[in-house]
This record gives sequence, C-alpha cells and structure tokens, in this order.
Amino acid sequence: KSSLRFRIKETDEEYLIKIRDILGDKNVPINRITHKYNHSFGCQTQPQSFLSFVSKQMIADLQSYGLTNNKSYKIRLPEFSNKDLLRHFIQGYFDGDGGVWTEFSCSPRARKDYKSLQFSLTSNFEFLTALNEFFFSELGIRFSLKKDFKSNVYHIRMGGSKRVLSFLDWLYKDTPLYMKRKFEIYNEYKKNYIVRNNSKTSKYHGVCYAKDRNKFRAFIFNNGKQLA
Repeated sequence: KSSLRFRIKETDEEYLIKIRDILGDKNVPINRITHKYNHSFGCQTQPQSFLSFVSKQMIADLQSYGLTNNKSYKIRLPEFSNKDLLRHFIQGYFDGDGGVWTEFSCSPRARKDYKSLQFSLTSNFEFLTALNEFFFSELGIRFSLKKDFKSNVYHIRMGGSKRVLSFLDWLYKDTPLYMKRKFEIYNEYKKNYIVRNNSKTSKYHGVCYAKDRNKFRAFIFNNGKQLA
C-alpha cells in the first residue's frame, strides 16, 4: 500500500484534525504513540499523534512537488507559478520544521525584562539556500545559515522583533490553516508590540500585560520615544 502519515506532538493534535477535515474524511482516526528519541542528555520520550491516509494519487501529487522520505535531508524547494502557493507551502513547512519563540535581548540598550521575537527553520543546505534567495528577492531579507553541530541538517534564523513580525505578517497573510501554538506566540507578541510602541491602532496606549510578571505595565512616551 501507498500510505502517507502526518505525525506531530500530541499537544498540537488540533492541527491534524484540521488537515483531516479539509481532506474530507472525518471518520479517519487520530492515533497516538509514544515516540522515543536520543537527545544530547539522554533518551527522551514524547507523546505524539498521527494521521494516516492510503492514497496513491495524493502521494504521487506530493512527490511531483518534491516530497520524499526523510524530507529534512532530501527535500528541495518546489516551483509554483503562483507565488502565493509557495508562501503557503513555506508556512506549512514552518509549522512542521520551524520555530518561533521569545528570548531576552543581549543588546546593552535593551531593557532587562525585554524579550525579542525569534524565528527559525530546519532543513538541508540546498533547500534553505534556495529559500534564502527567495526571501531576499521577494522581501529583501537574508537569514543566517548554520549547520547543526549534532547532525547533517542546517538552520536559518532571524532575530529582531520588528523584522520577525514583518516576516510573519507576510507568512500568515490570508492563511486558512496554521498551527495554533506557533500562531499564538506570534499573535500575542504582536499585540504587545503594538501597545509597547504606542500604535494608534491600539486602544490601550502605553500599557501591556507582562505574562512573566503576571501584571500590567505602563510606558511613558514623548514624541514617539519611550521614556519609561
């Protein structure tokens, strides 16, 4: 049989349900397994959910766009005549092999409690190099490309909240399907970023909720510059 399996962390199972419903068969079960893998500090386990389909036509269609086994090592950037389709493809790839998170800024000019937004993708050298060229031609953005020190995969990464937000605005534009966990990190940060920068689109000028402190914080602005 020709089968296709989508596997994901159990906490993101809602994403699989959306895929199943879009494909039109709500009777296909969502299964669960405990996945074991070797980590740098020992063997780890992770509860996972997976969705399987048996469809020669679906697999043939996906293979025509470059999908293979061990995709992180072998996949190449597909060619779409419609650039919006490529953008949706990149967003779907990001849901599977990308990351978005916040971390404290290393800049000496940044507030000690300020966290910047970070973005990354993991794949092989050829795929990420082609993707980097596409990002530069379309958005004027270049990512740093680095090899993983434990395996033969590469990562591209971008920091700087304004740049990452601008990039994710482009990536998520009009998307019908996305992983809720990653989208909410972006969306929550964006709302606080707008407030922090005293945007006229926010009704809470100069106020934001600091989750790590479990309280609201107020900011003072003068001529668009933050004073406190």
